[in-house]
Amino acid sequence: MGGRGKNLKQQNISKIERQTRQSVSKKTETPSGVSEKGEMASDVSKSLENVQVPSAEDVVFSPESDVVKDRLEKGEYELLSKGEAVLLKYIFELRDVVHGPKGLIEEMNVVKEDIYGPDGLKSQIEEVATQADNNTWRLDDVEEENARLRAEIKQLKDNQRVLMGLVQKQGEKIENSKSHIVDLQQRSMKDNIIIHNYDDYEIAERETNYRPIVVKFLDELMGMSDIEPREIYKAHKLSENSKAIVVKVAYPLKEEIMARKGALQNKKNSSNEDIFITEQTPESVRAMRKDLRTEAEKYEKLNQNKPAGEKSTVKIKNNRLYVAGAHVPNPIPPPQPKEILDISDEEKEEFENLEFQSTEIQGEKNSKFQGFGLEVENVRDVRKGYRALKWKFPHASHIMCAYRIRNSDGKLETAKQDDGEVNGSQKILDALNAKTMDGLAVFVSRQYGGQHIGRARFNHIKECAEAVVEKFKDT
Repeated sequence: MGGRGKNLKQQNISKIERQTRQSVSKKTETPSGVSEKGEMASDVSKSLENVQVPSAEDVVFSPESDVVKDRLEKGEYELLSKGEAVLLKYIFELRDVVHGPKGLIEEMNVVKEDIYGPDGLKSQIEEVATQADNNTWRLDDVEEENARLRAEIKQLKDNQRVLMGLVQKQGEKIENSKSHIVDLQQRSMKDNIIIHNYDDYEIAERETNYRPIVVKFLDELMGMSDIEPREIYKAHKLSENSKAIVVKVAYPLKEEIMARKGALQNKKNSSNEDIFITEQTPESVRAMRKDLRTEAEKYEKLNQNKPAGEKSTVKIKNNRLYVAGAHVPNPIPPPQPKEILDISDEEKEEFENLEFQSTEIQGEKNSKFQGFGLEVENVRDVRKGYRALKWKFPHASHIMCAYRIRNSDGKLETAKQDDGEVNGSQKILDALNAKTMDGLAVFVSRQYGGQHIGRARFNHIKECAEAVVEKFKDT
């Protein structure tokens, strides 16, 4: 089958060559009887009209045309005139332009493949359209999800407002409960006195009845010889290792004892310690009164430089300080829950930008202490820092504070706040005063760990405060 096809192809090529030679032979044959050039040209033209040249389709588009083209390029068709050879070459070039390996048709087929092929432009457009439809569906889903989230956020904000109200009320209840507890403690201690540093007695190790000892104390040191043990309701040591004796007496007797406490002046015990008596009050009240007395002394010193007619009355009443009849509050009260919950976004951003210096966390028995320092110019800056720390550390049981600032007149102003950790802020103020650091507020936070650590807490507060002061001292 292969040999037969080859013979057929060779026959076609021979046919094309034979036809080409015949046509060329006829075109170049000199007509008989013509001797002049003009007549010869005329006869040649006439003879050319009758020449049967193979058609372009036979020569150019036949299966064997490439062989003819190759022989033409090699000059093997010598009988062809120059014009005929050029014409035939142009025909082949035109064929190559249209049908060649890089011809228009091939290029059009490539373009068609690029457009309509499996990975063509049409397929890609359809895929993009499909994706656009899918994206539209997804966008609808996203918008629906966004609407749902917006509704949930609105609900959360509504719930937050409710919770803020509940927390505020709960905070107020806690503060009221603390005040109520302190008030009950004060009422229970209303008729109590404490005898300090009295040790001129002997008592059995397990003895708890100190009434005879109190009677002896009142008789020998205060000249109250007519007191009988039955007038002493209770008497016991303040604590196991304390030298103080707590005594509960009838109210008129307490007033008489307190009125005669001056009789103990210059009285000392075996360790040469002063013997004295005081009213028993809750620890928080004692610390508060101590602070009030300190503040009262400041105003009394100011009075010393005033004329007699311009002096202000200074007194402490119901655990409050009054100057010229007006109540003088603590300049840095602890922020209340409402003040923390109502912080705006602008305030939060402002709080985040406050440049606190902090210490490492320290503590014991799960109680954690940490110190913070902030440079301040006035009490407003201190309050801002206080609110910021209360907001940042909501789980802190206490955040104590103390500051030293110079007012516009150059006078020193100091204040402190225990925030429930009685006498804790005094350690902070002591650290500030020791280094005379002005324009600085120091805060110490404590997170209660569930176990009492006694006076060790004051050591941690002091160490944190001193560490903060050192940080600013070095700057």
